[in-house]
Amino acid sequence: DLIVVGSSFGGLLAALLYARHPERFFSYVLAAPALMLADEDEITAMPRDAVVVHGSRDDVVAIGPVRTLCRTFGIEVVEVDDDHRLAASIDVLIDATQRLVDARAAR
Repeated sequence: DLIVVGSSFGGLLAALLYARHPERFFSYVLAAPALMLADEDEITAMPRDAVVVHGSRDDVVAIGPVRTLCRTFGIEVVEVDDDHRLAASIDVLIDATQRLVDARAAR
């Protein structure tokens, strides 16, 4: 019943862990996740209500591969005018996490 928040490499690790053990998760929030570092067959699923936030000015993790992988699982990428650190988008991340916490409590 976990809600995991992970950024960059931590976002990749959260995605890999979910793919291997989805029964342990409620969902996750990924911030500029380095999903392109996974092999094609490693991320086999994403939570249907996952939130992925990525800065349009990120020069560390390219947004294109993140968009492509998320589209595969029907996950919308929330694109913000920010860089890799997402320092100007903390409110977006907090709001996304709170929505998941509320959804988990409501079930």
